[in-house]
Amino acid sequence: MRPASLYCAIFVWNAITGGRFIAAYFYNVYNLSNSEIGTIIAFQFFISSLVSGWGGHVADSMERQHPLKGRIITLAVGLTLGTSTFLIENMSFTAKLPSLSFIVYDSTKESGAGDHDGKEQYETASLFLFLWHLFWRNMYAVSNALVAPVLDGLTLAHLKREATMNGTSYQIEENKYGRERLHGAIWWGIGNAGIGYCIDRLGFDVLCSLSVVSTFTCYITIAL
Repeated sequence: MRPASLYCAIFVWNAITGGRFIAAYFYNVYNLSNSEIGTIIAFQFFISSLVSGWGGHVADSMERQHPLKGRIITLAVGLTLGTSTFLIENMSFTAKLPSLSFIVYDSTKESGAGDHDGKEQYETASLFLFLWHLFWRNMYAVSNALVAPVLDGLTLAHLKREATMNGTSYQIEENKYGRERLHGAIWWGIGNAGIGYCIDRLGFDVLCSLSVVSTFTCYITIAL
């Protein structure tokens, strides 16, 4: 398993399940307001940064119990949990949840005469729907804590083993870390372009199918 290949697969997975299209997904499919979307995503990043250390600790503990397999197991569990939470969060019925909606005024949208101070009036999604996405985005953030730090740990451990086998300095091999990660950054951009094309062609619901495909791609990459 080359870390570069794993970075490529996981960065694409992350672009699908937690990337830049999530905000547009919430806005267009679930009718969440800008402030609701901002709150959900802010909490997601806050929780992710809060528990990332815990994710690394879990992976290290697993590695001590299962040498050469512990981090891989943790990574596979994190990917499975992340995809599961994404699919549960975006099951088709959630867009039709019972309405506890309320009226707001959006000053960023133009409207005709007679509206509230020239601002367009529209109905937001239900409060329950907002709390639903807030909860599952936070669960996704927790699962992601078992992916991102573990991926970096796997890479450094791989480079250390390479240095041992080649009889070279670990510092020399460690300098390759950025090169390995660069592959992920490149595929993050390629993945986003492909995701955008799929959304334009098939709609936002295609993200659910892509999340499953990308997860199995990650599994295959781990197994190689």
